[in-house]
Amino acid sequence: MPYLRAALGSAWLTARGHRGPAYLREYMRTLSLSRAETQERTFTILVDRVRHAQEHVPFYRRRYQQAGVSWQDLKAPEDLAQFPIVTREDLIDGWRDMIDERISVESLHVYGSGGSTGAPVITYHTQEDRYRTWAVEQLSFHIHGIPRGARIIRLWGAPQDMAKFRGIKGIAKRWFQNDLMLDAFRMDPPVILDYIHRINTLRPYAMVCYVEAAELLARYIEENGLSVYSPQVIVTSSGPLFAPWRERIERVFRTPVQDRYGCREGGVVAYQC
Repeated sequence: MPYLRAALGSAWLTARGHRGPAYLREYMRTLSLSRAETQERTFTILVDRVRHAQEHVPFYRRRYQQAGVSWQDLKAPEDLAQFPIVTREDLIDGWRDMIDERISVESLHVYGSGGSTGAPVITYHTQEDRYRTWAVEQLSFHIHGIPRGARIIRLWGAPQDMAKFRGIKGIAKRWFQNDLMLDAFRMDPPVILDYIHRINTLRPYAMVCYVEAAELLARYIEENGLSVYSPQVIVTSSGPLFAPWRERIERVFRTPVQDRYGCREGGVVAYQC
């Protein structure tokens, strides 16, 4: 059933013009590459991105000129150290010049960071960015051993993510992706008890959680002597996974924890294999 659901979900997305499934197929093929082939491919993409930034993005063109570097100076990965580092302040103050000069701001999707510093940074994405971000997360699920279409409970909470699961499109998204989103920002005792009941009732294959929310849930279960269904894996993100937290989550849920790192501006960046 999960594989049928995944196939139907991919067909539904493709019919709507979503290019995520095509990108996912492309990314899945990279898993068979050798380390040398992966490094070569990664460096080729890096050089292309730096070339693109220099040729089409005013901010980077100006920065590279000031630093006396060019994309043509990138002969090996270590050459990247010659290029100027972009700061959070640069992103806040110079965002308009960071947009490809051939693209209008009005055509972009307004997004933002998770606001872990207290003030989210606004970012702008093309539709292609969003397709690729979806594909990379699906790839991360594959690497974590989660079959496409398997039931997932997300203990998440960013408002922009919660909104995706509302309305007609949200209902379709929940069915095809087999996802349930639980609000990690609302975790007082009655809500936690409801979440435990949902986990025990739905018996998810996997859970994807804010790391602090997963630890809070595990601690509440343990301290109150409650029982909870054991998924095949719990994936944590959006914070450092401290060793005592990993131990508690794994002990309470009786399942391995796989950590991943990502950013709201760019999607999943790295994941534990």
